[in-house]
Amino acid sequence: MIRRRPLALLLAALLAAAGACRSDEPPLPVDEPVRRVTVYSEHDEAVVRPLLDRFTVRSGTEVVLETGAPGELAAALAAGEEIPGAGAAVFLSRDSAVLGRLAAAGRLVPLPSEVSGAVPSEMTDPKGRWVGLTARARLLAYAPERVEPATLPVALPVLAEARYRGRLALAPRTRSFLVHMAAYRALHGPEALDRLLASLAANEPVLRDDSAAVVAAVADGEADLGLVDHPALATARRPPVAPGAEPSLAPAAAVAPQAHLLAGSDSSGFLDLAGAAALSRDAAAFELIRFLLTPEAQADLTRRTREYPLVAGVPLPGEGMPPLADLDPPVVDFEAVAEVMDETQAQIEKHFGP
Repeated sequence: MIRRRPLALLLAALLAAAGACRSDEPPLPVDEPVRRVTVYSEHDEAVVRPLLDRFTVRSGTEVVLETGAPGELAAALAAGEEIPGAGAAVFLSRDSAVLGRLAAAGRLVPLPSEVSGAVPSEMTDPKGRWVGLTARARLLAYAPERVEPATLPVALPVLAEARYRGRLALAPRTRSFLVHMAAYRALHGPEALDRLLASLAANEPVLRDDSAAVVAAVADGEADLGLVDHPALATARRPPVAPGAEPSLAPAAAVAPQAHLLAGSDSSGFLDLAGAAALSRDAAAFELIRFLLTPEAQADLTRRTREYPLVAGVPLPGEGMPPLADLDPPVVDFEAVAEVMDETQAQIEKHFGP
């Protein structure tokens, strides 16, 4: 269909020039090109497909969805791999390090100001190359029956003190831990990160494979505190949304672990961002990102991910978390975070193993 349009226009022009077109004959049909945008997403299909389908119905733009593990799609694009096909393309990231990496590699197209300006300035690229969609706060899940809230630490280095020996659960092989530690390294330097990791490892933490297992360790009494992203705690309170199902709005089940925010004066209280960026300068790409920043789309995204919405007026998706405006996250250069990811990974493996 797309290839027929230039030929049809050429025939119509030749006939008109020769005077062969008669007023009583209908004009030659001209096929309109199919509007299409390719979305490269680190989100699971169950999270983004309902929104993309809704965008197609409203805009008439076909969406081709390609999904991949966090970091892998960005690594391929940053390494110079070409985007298959032609036309509009959008990247949906799960964390800020990915956005910083693609920005540093020159693979992102500046967004229109009304798109990049739809969220608070600290949650978008200073040069307008990407925009945050949702946010995840790093926090401590803790057992209130075993830990007095007034005694909870406010910064990561405090967790290495003797009073927390054997009481802290960590998932050092998760990407969320890696990005958090890379932010700490970007702000404080490699020596400070090495001291932090060495002291945490020496304090006999309870090690788990993922954040859900960290929360479970706290709930089961194997640990008193656990370092996680806040959606891990929200998911423990209410099961995740099944593929194709609508999120439940029923009250969350009562569970033991509670949320304790770390201080925002350093990277202890890190706020990670999932975001969107255009890989091509195309109106369809900008239109899709603009749609994802509407209150309707933001509400749907946050219900499915349990993350903070970034557009004003959208309700929080769960219980037990303060409003986003009450948080005081550190100012982080996400390109600097991306730059030290590999070195941070090596430091983590040095102290916790591969």
